[in-house]
Amino acid sequence: MEHIMKKFLSLILTVAMCISIIIPAAASEADEVAEMYEMEALSIDELISRDLEEPYSERSNYREAVEEDLQIIEDYFGLQNVYIHTEEESTEFVYEKQYSEKYTDFIKVSQDGEAVTFDITEGDCLNTLCMMPDGTIILDGNGRWAKSKGMPRNYGHVQGAKNVEVICEEAYKMGIQYLTVYAFSTENWNRPKDEVDALMKLLRNYMKTCLATAKKNRMCVRVLGDKTGLDEDIRNRIAQLEEATKDNDGLHFQIALNYGGRDEIIRAVKKAAGRAANGEIAEEDITEDYFSSLLDTCGLPEPDLLIRTCNEQRISNFLLWQLAYTEFYFTPLAWPDFSKEELAKAVEAYNHRDRRYGRIEEE
Repeated sequence: MEHIMKKFLSLILTVAMCISIIIPAAASEADEVAEMYEMEALSIDELISRDLEEPYSERSNYREAVEEDLQIIEDYFGLQNVYIHTEEESTEFVYEKQYSEKYTDFIKVSQDGEAVTFDITEGDCLNTLCMMPDGTIILDGNGRWAKSKGMPRNYGHVQGAKNVEVICEEAYKMGIQYLTVYAFSTENWNRPKDEVDALMKLLRNYMKTCLATAKKNRMCVRVLGDKTGLDEDIRNRIAQLEEATKDNDGLHFQIALNYGGRDEIIRAVKKAAGRAANGEIAEEDITEDYFSSLLDTCGLPEPDLLIRTCNEQRISNFLLWQLAYTEFYFTPLAWPDFSKEELAKAVEAYNHRDRRYGRIEEE
């Protein structure tokens, strides 16, 4: 009997030990995540952080590192539609977990030495700039801005070119993926020759600057418009810029040069007519998608938001096909005065628009 009792007690002890191992094992993953981020389960209002082996900025794949950490946080706390914004003085990384009508969570990432901090709060459309539109800007008012300061018009164009770089960087920080600027139209050739010559000189210099900026910020640059109307050296620089940046994964930046919406459509129609005459396509092959593929913007999303500066309220032959359902935002600021704060206002205004695309809102 004593022998049987010893065996029974031994069995109970064995079972107890197994339970003590199994139960922590079941919770170990959650506990590990909670411990890693120094916070309790489901407490999304607290600050979470962990020390890294090396700073994010020095990692070979910085974005992937942030995304891996975010995925752990998102899975553990059941977050959806996550938006990440980095502190201006620290990293320059913006990550959107997924697109939706409204981001429900806002994660701010800041870096200090070898520690990265994720601050998770419940956000709304307004304070997170939730829906980041693919944007396009008509850069207006450079000359008038310069004259208002007693300077020649060309001075305004120089300052305007500098502001393009600033806004490109700020737009990408906000989470904007595509940005197109209207730099020189087919009608701009009608301006005084000295101004056109100065603009072409500025363009040549900007091509060099843009190449360096694109390399630094991983911008993918593409030029829209009839390039055949530009001088050969400019065409060569454009080709060099596009080739050098085609695989970059940062902001997709389009520059409209010698561009006109009507001209673009006519060139596309001629392409389609030529292919039809050669028997390459039939009449029924010409659809909206097919026609779009013949435009300068082939492969690019249609703009969600058009911004025009200097209080002008027209589209001036710009992206006539592509702007069919684009939201417009007009600002009195001249382009050299256009700032990240004004860009934020434009995005905020966009997020209050009701885009129905011809449909009616369900009651």
